[in-house]
Amino acid sequence: MLRRRRRRRFRMPIALSAVLSGNRPRLLAICVLCLMVVAVGVGLAMRSPRPDARRSLADSLTTLEAGNYSAARTNAQAAVAAMPTLGIAHAVLARAYLELGDGLAAEAELARAVDAGLSADRLHQLLAHARLLQGDPEGAIDEAAAAQPRYAAYAQRIQARALASQGKLADARTILQTLLDGAPDDSAAWTDLGRIRLTAGDVGDASVAAARAVALAPREPSALTLQGEVIRDRYGLVAALPWFEAALKRDAYYHPALIEYAATLGDVGRNADMLVATRRALQARPGSPQALYLQAVLAARAGRIDLARALLRRTGERLVGCRARCCFRRSSIMRRVSSNRPRPPGAN
Repeated sequence: MLRRRRRRRFRMPIALSAVLSGNRPRLLAICVLCLMVVAVGVGLAMRSPRPDARRSLADSLTTLEAGNYSAARTNAQAAVAAMPTLGIAHAVLARAYLELGDGLAAEAELARAVDAGLSADRLHQLLAHARLLQGDPEGAIDEAAAAQPRYAAYAQRIQARALASQGKLADARTILQTLLDGAPDDSAAWTDLGRIRLTAGDVGDASVAAARAVALAPREPSALTLQGEVIRDRYGLVAALPWFEAALKRDAYYHPALIEYAATLGDVGRNADMLVATRRALQARPGSPQALYLQAVLAARAGRIDLARALLRRTGERLVGCRARCCFRRSSIMRRVSSNRPRPPGAN
């Protein structure tokens, strides 16, 4: 019988085995190095691409046009971070800040735009707006007067707003009406005119202006918010809510709409929703006196007088000139909070 052949097992030559066993630490080091190279390569492949300044700038302009001012600010900030020397990016960021009501930040960005090489002559109307937001109507009027002719419409609107803030409503209305005679499709001018008419108590004419503004700019949060205020005065609280909600669909952190929405929610008894809106308003504008005041209203309703008083103290005197509906009830809550203060010893 034939014997089965035994399978030969492969045996590493003694010399080679000795070499490998002696170089084991070196081989391990090479393997670790290879793994590190692969990990770095994977990390680089998965890393988010570096923001492109001009693409971010284009996105900012698009979202600004769409009425999403918060997104426009974020996109402009990305453009500035990617290319700090791009002057126009600083100017667009300033424009976003202006729409969000932050005049101080806007003026700082305008200064950076000039430092980056953008002509100051192109920025007078924006600087006028920034000065007005900071409570300097005279400075706003001076800057508006220096604006170039191609920015005249913007400058005239800021001039009208400044005059209105000084109580010169008739002069402000005349400026806006003259502007609209030459540019009847200027939605921003219609919004400003409607706001001034509403401030003057002329709800009927304010309704005409607001309706025109919304028809020309249905995505504009300021026009939608104005329409909500007019509808509230004419047709009631519930009818106004969809207009504020429409404004917040464009920009969920648009502070004026959040404040009017929260105040209206409170008036219809939707306190939980009111609280949510005030919290978002404080996210949009930290320290917002209007939002703090509304939270004080909620605290007083819940019987938490100490909390209401503390919230009112945080508003300070910043509610002066507030146009929100919540501010019209200031004396009511102040009387309620004051009536619960402990009397000093010996008082009758």
